[in-house]
Amino acid sequence: TRRTISIREIERIPGNFGDPVKVVQNLPGVARTVFGDGRIIVRGSSPEDTRFYIQGIQVPLIYHFGGLRSVVPAGVLESIDFLPGNFPAAYGRSSAGVLDIKLKHLRPEAVHGYVDVNLFDSGVFLEAPVGDRAAVAVGARRSYVDTILEAAVPESAPINVIAAPRYYDFQTLVSYRPTDDHELQLFVFGSGDAVRLLFEDAAQANAQLRSGDISAETFFLRTMVQHDWIPSDSFKTNTIVGFGIDEVSFNVGEQFFLDLQLLLGQLREENTIKLTRDATLVVGADVLFGSASVDLLAPLPPKEGDPPGERDLDDTIRAMEQQWEVQAAVYTQLELTAIEDVLVVPGVRLERYTTSPAQWTYDPRLTVRWKVDEALSLKAGAGWFHQPPTPDELSKFFGNPKLHAEESIQYSVGGEYKPVPWITVDATVFYKDLFELVSRSNDVVERNGETVPEIYNNEGIGRVYGLELLLRHELTNNFFGWVTYTLSRAERLDSGESDYRPFQFDQTHILNVIASYRLPRNWEVGGRWRYVTGNPTTPVIGAVFNSDADAYQRVFGPFGSARLPAFHQLDLRVDKSWIYDTWILNLYMDIQNVYNRANTEAIRYNFNFTETQPQQGLPVFPALGIKATF
Repeated sequence: TRRTISIREIERIPGNFGDPVKVVQNLPGVARTVFGDGRIIVRGSSPEDTRFYIQGIQVPLIYHFGGLRSVVPAGVLESIDFLPGNFPAAYGRSSAGVLDIKLKHLRPEAVHGYVDVNLFDSGVFLEAPVGDRAAVAVGARRSYVDTILEAAVPESAPINVIAAPRYYDFQTLVSYRPTDDHELQLFVFGSGDAVRLLFEDAAQANAQLRSGDISAETFFLRTMVQHDWIPSDSFKTNTIVGFGIDEVSFNVGEQFFLDLQLLLGQLREENTIKLTRDATLVVGADVLFGSASVDLLAPLPPKEGDPPGERDLDDTIRAMEQQWEVQAAVYTQLELTAIEDVLVVPGVRLERYTTSPAQWTYDPRLTVRWKVDEALSLKAGAGWFHQPPTPDELSKFFGNPKLHAEESIQYSVGGEYKPVPWITVDATVFYKDLFELVSRSNDVVERNGETVPEIYNNEGIGRVYGLELLLRHELTNNFFGWVTYTLSRAERLDSGESDYRPFQFDQTHILNVIASYRLPRNWEVGGRWRYVTGNPTTPVIGAVFNSDADAYQRVFGPFGSARLPAFHQLDLRVDKSWIYDTWILNLYMDIQNVYNRANTEAIRYNFNFTETQPQQGLPVFPALGIKATF
């Protein structure tokens, strides 16, 4: 399944504040994250199992803190490819989904751009021709959401904690065509986020905290150079080189700290050869290399399946470490129409991980698409996928450097039906078999002549299965809309466990209804309604007083044996445009949570765990904005 979304269609979807990348959260197979969480959860798997790309170059995150905005604006985007599973051999190192953002090919005949000012942030974008064969575009954005939230949310509102982020991003895109069959692109972009929480009493956040000052910052920078060469109708080649730096810091007063720096490079080379009218061969290479430097004083990081607050914050690790790694892959696939109207795409990806121990992986994949008639197409796919452990899991201080890659086999079958050109009905049934999952371990092992805790092993297994439905009405007769529904179950069995339990992000029912209509006099109105089954939660069934720590310690029931209340919310958007000879003025109001539903995002307990209080998401929140396009 590949869902490609054009930018023009989705900029005004309600609830997204004009951000086209956020529309991915409304697609089938994507679970809802809690308010303030900018990650993407695909088919029940953990967020780190999904990879983000821009032009095929991997980036660490796609949303700013809080998930309010993506790190790239609409001005530089052409389209978004979202693949929730069974993706082609060009992509790897992931067992869930792939999100690849495609940049626009600059072709301005004059200076164009926009200025966008709203309650969250302000942004500017400009593009201009440079002679006959070159063009340049620049953009930037800066938020002030922390100030607005503090003023807009009253003390009586049904929300307990506000993590108010500050963020910025910047972009420069340069395009040059020296000849008709060559195109060069340079893209330099960066993103920075900072968030700070202040508590008069640190126990408001966690009873084990001794500092009321919590701060976190992230920054990344990427420079990408791309060369496209299309000498004939039967051959084209695409080469992309990317370099960058990622920085992460986290501090809880002087109690804990983390400073992480990644230096990364990536090379992609893909050649497409049209062998015959019915056969096209794709051959490529994908090499990712870099180093990670970390300095920290912290407890073990939380992992999938850990009940909240279970880790002992006083059991800290002091570590300074540097890791080097190369992940080098070659891949090929054949697009073959051996039988009329039946497209068969076999492919394979061969990859080498230089972690200790070094490992080769081999991922065969196959997809088939049959165009039954002009209205109906059937599709199916199966494939093998590998994903390397995260750097913290491979750490010699707080992980296991002997871990190897996680594995999954994915199957899917479905169909697409277009009763009329502007309506699409898409249904997919999927199943994922997960094994060699990284799992917590209480065993000890011999390592370098010493007996040390194993901490993690590869003894976890899992399974995810479900149904995805999409009913889509493309923009016709001034109306467009979607209805998406996902029915799924995600379960895993970790080392030492005897029964399957739900994944931390398992959501049984996910429903999105989106509609937008263009009215006379350049008015446009739209709405989005969502209903989502609550996430699994581990209830506290009692508490024991620890006299040494002078605090109560909670006693948990079985993991995932309860669920949070179901989430539902209505968002509305109203746009009014004034069209002039050389520019357009757009005034918009995007209202989140119109009927002020007090959705529960988590459960909080008092000091002895005898009383509970829901930690609730954002109340009704109107965001007013104005955008000038010229």
